[in-house]
Amino acid sequence: MGVNFARRNRITGNVQRMARAAELGIDTDEHGSKWATVCEAHKTHAISATLGLACQTTGLDFCDGCRKEAKTKEREAAKAYRTAKS
Repeated sequence: MGVNFARRNRITGNVQRMARAAELGIDTDEHGSKWATVCEAHKTHAISATLGLACQTTGLDFCDGCRKEAKTKEREAAKAYRTAKS
């Protein structure tokens, strides 16, 4: 197996895996790119031309589920801040 590693998104806490798309079973014929970033929580992915670009991609860039979770956490933090301030 080649390059295949994961990291946890700091905002949502979801795991995102970066690897060659073929190793993850993702067809990239239409894109011509080799690398994928996968949100394991929501089973979505983004295709990138290089490993560097795949590593820079976060769930907030391509995953609707992650974006919704981030907005919810932002609202909760703002509410907690207002409550603590008053």
